[in-house]
Amino acid sequence: MFTIAGATGRVGGATARHLVGDGHAVRLVVRDPASVAEDLAGATVAQADLTDRAALAAALGGSRGCFFLVPFDP
Repeated sequence: MFTIAGATGRVGGATARHLVGDGHAVRLVVRDPASVAEDLAGATVAQADLTDRAALAAALGGSRGCFFLVPFDP
């Protein structure tokens, strides 16, 4: 299982699509599950905000790897 944060964006979405396309189990961490693109329907969805430690810990549980590309906020 690979966990991807930011899968509703360009880079995270491309990463998730690549992994799903290669047949990997993928979990998407999103704030709004309704925003997940139809072509990522094979992935599981974990609803979480990146500032919610408990929700992130739950989303990462059992993951073999993760991809987090978060916006820079100076």
